[in-house]
Amino acid sequence: YIKNKPDFLTPLKKGFSVLGEIPGQVTVTISFPDVGTSNYMVVWSLVSLGGPDNDNDITAVVANKTSNSFDFFVEEFTTNTQSLKLEYILFPL
Repeated sequence: YIKNKPDFLTPLKKGFSVLGEIPGQVTVTISFPDVGTSNYMVVWSLVSLGGPDNDNDITAVVANKTSNSFDFFVEEFTTNTQSLKLEYILFPL
């Protein structure tokens, strides 16, 4: 228990999306119920579902945040077949 904790420690939303294979460059729109603001930080993690040898040559960024979605841009550096899951938490700014 943290007495008088600041609100920024309380997430607006937590979720995940199974991305699967990333063929080159992919834009995935992550949608969720309206959180009332687009002024949030996306803290994300890519989880390997297929093994790190195939899933580790990836880069990604977040863009186009709205109160009920954000875009996740993903690009692979190799032709390996990935199996990825995106886990995310939204924190208010």
